[in-house]
Amino acid sequence: MLDGLLVPMFTAFNSDESVAFDETASHAEWLVKAGVNGLVPFGTFGEGASLSLSEKIKLTDAVLRVSQGAKVVPSLICNSFGEIAEYLEYANATKIDGVMVMPPGYFRPGDDLSLRKFFERVTEISSKPVIAYNFPAMSLTIAPKVLSGLKIWGVKDSSGSIESAKAYLDSNIKLLIGSDVLLVDAMTWGAAGGICGIANFFPRKMQLIHDLCKIGKIDEAKS
Repeated sequence: MLDGLLVPMFTAFNSDESVAFDETASHAEWLVKAGVNGLVPFGTFGEGASLSLSEKIKLTDAVLRVSQGAKVVPSLICNSFGEIAEYLEYANATKIDGVMVMPPGYFRPGDDLSLRKFFERVTEISSKPVIAYNFPAMSLTIAPKVLSGLKIWGVKDSSGSIESAKAYLDSNIKLLIGSDVLLVDAMTWGAAGGICGIANFFPRKMQLIHDLCKIGKIDEAKS
């Protein structure tokens, strides 16, 4: 299961803009020790669109070494399907728990049929659970009907709209909310958890909010 409080962890860089692998792994280890349920390397918080395929592979290996049982769900933000396919083929042989995939967003607007075919191809290649990444500000809007019936785990919704989140849940699509301020509301409506950027700074507090929601202590979570 990919539910829980997952952190779209930062990627650290050196002054020459090369990836600081050891520092990134140290941050991942600190988050794990703080008790978060999982890590999402190189998402939007982690400069995923800026990293090469080889850097993503090396970072995945580094994060897995320190994950200590926390879920590891790398994010793919790529305009090249070939790059996505190459990463998925590598990932199939690793111990990652899933993969989050944003559809290519260079050509806009897209259409629902093309998006559905995209995710069908992703699920055909990946032996790991797939989370669709809905982030309209950065890519294409993924309507619930695009995902209905596909062999995906669910969706991360970073639209910033609770109505969008509800639409996925109403379509029986598992949801991880990507807007930190909507975590409590989304879990109240049935979300499986969140992928919350502010947890990079306050992992224990965000994990506590999640845990309180999970046991129904909504007022405490809100406070």
